[in-house]
Amino acid sequence: YLKIAASKSNVENGIVRWVDEANQTVKVSVRTDKKVKDIHRDDRVLIENASDFSSDFGSVVGKGKTEITIRIDDLDTQKYPVGTEISLESNKNILGARYLQKIIEDVKRGNNSIADGILNILEFGEENKSKLQSVALSSDRFNDAQKCAIEYSIGTDNFHLIVGPPGTGKTYVIAEIVQQLVKRGRRKILITAYTNLAVDNMIEAISRDNKVKLVRIGSYGKTSDEIKKYHINSLMKEYPRYKYLKVLENTSFVPDRPETEKMETLELGYSYQWQDANISVTTFYNEFDDYLHEVPTPDDEDEYFVNSDNTWRMYGVEMLSVYRVTSKLNLRATLGWLKGKESGVGDLPYLAEWTASFLGDYQLYQSHHMVFSIFYNSDREDTNDQKFTDDEADQFTTLNLHAYGKLLDNISYQVGVKNLTDEEVFDPAADFDDRYNNQRTERELWGKLTYTYRF
Repeated sequence: YLKIAASKSNVENGIVRWVDEANQTVKVSVRTDKKVKDIHRDDRVLIENASDFSSDFGSVVGKGKTEITIRIDDLDTQKYPVGTEISLESNKNILGARYLQKIIEDVKRGNNSIADGILNILEFGEENKSKLQSVALSSDRFNDAQKCAIEYSIGTDNFHLIVGPPGTGKTYVIAEIVQQLVKRGRRKILITAYTNLAVDNMIEAISRDNKVKLVRIGSYGKTSDEIKKYHINSLMKEYPRYKYLKVLENTSFVPDRPETEKMETLELGYSYQWQDANISVTTFYNEFDDYLHEVPTPDDEDEYFVNSDNTWRMYGVEMLSVYRVTSKLNLRATLGWLKGKESGVGDLPYLAEWTASFLGDYQLYQSHHMVFSIFYNSDREDTNDQKFTDDEADQFTTLNLHAYGKLLDNISYQVGVKNLTDEEVFDPAADFDDRYNNQRTERELWGKLTYTYRF
């Protein structure tokens, strides 16, 4: 096995740059001018020491263009002084063979307590602690020897060995054992076999019980077509956020480009005009499909926009009234009612059901005006309010004052005070999970100077 795997060896040679004993890590400078492509973060590697021909296993925890940081299992710092020449093997077949070889050597030397316990039982040095359990089998297909194997397997405290030549029903016995363990509350059961076909045969037998949730791991290409639906690659694709997961081969996460939002609008309005006043009333109904909203990236470090599968429906009434009191004084008042629902969810959060405003514009001089305004918002439902008490969404009223006019023909100005009474107002964010990014409005002084150049 080792000879066959060696023909596919994947080795990077390098020199130890430094050793971090506290974190059990070794930084290796790879002796090549080319970028290291075949070793990735989280890969398992075999480290072979050129000075004493010893070897250790480790995991890649960092990678640069020509440097690799490895956390070595049970690091002995004396074996890896700075400047030590080593080679890194990442071929999985070679790693598996060498690991098996290490286990065999440990068993021979008596360095593996688990293996020693199994050998003691097999050699009758220790009593097998399997106890016969009364089991209500799911089928009457089993003979007495198979029933005994199942009942002893369920009752074992360490391990139970079942031996039988091909065709004696071992696969169905294993399937029955799994079903019985699941009935007894066992939630995680690992099944391994020497060949992919043997694993697939066991999955096929177990899948007849729909109470057992199966996950096939290993080579997807070597999994039979009938069993691929249980493979982890297939199951991941059914996960709602599968297409937003990071690509696993150390590539950057690139979200899909969202589609254009779709909106359908229906409006019905009425307007009446007097000599110095007018009033208008508008009712509306809006429906949004594929609307954009933020979701977190897989590393939870940022957000990006995706299209929603749900539909937003918003409807309401708006009223506007304008009244010219004198040649210098104009008044404007608005009143709005808004309701919104999301399909499959309910009322839309963060919407003020009632809003109102009043504005008075008084001409002080020929080119100078003073404006006074009041804005009112009713309560806004905040789904985060149980987690963040300062993410307020209560009703509020703000007063504002500003002036505008012309200083010269081509120079105009605006200056004012927002939130004159310094009322603390929060704008709750429609964010995900248990986070929010609100904006708080307090008293604000502002000004604007505009120069107009005419060609």
